[in-house]
Amino acid sequence: MSTQDVEAVGSREAVEKKVTAIWESQLDLQGIGPDEDFFELGGHSLHAVEIISRLEHAFGVAVPLRDFYLTPTTAGVAAVVVSMTGPGPQPTSTRHLPA
Repeated sequence: MSTQDVEAVGSREAVEKKVTAIWESQLDLQGIGPDEDFFELGGHSLHAVEIISRLEHAFGVAVPLRDFYLTPTTAGVAAVVVSMTGPGPQPTSTRHLPA
């Protein structure tokens, strides 16, 4: 594993920790695992919108609601955040949602 790979993993782990903390705060739960489904945890669309707002504040990126629904786990959302903040081309679905 190269140094860049190690840095990327560390970065993703840090993002995932922050995403998890935001979910736990918003859903008033503790110990959310990386593969637990947001909707099975009691989340709904209004929670998702609030979490997306908090992610934008924390990371400076607007995770599209569509991506949140497609990857409704902390690991999945963290991967979207990393892909939006990392170097290289941005995914085509990273449009800002209208206010």
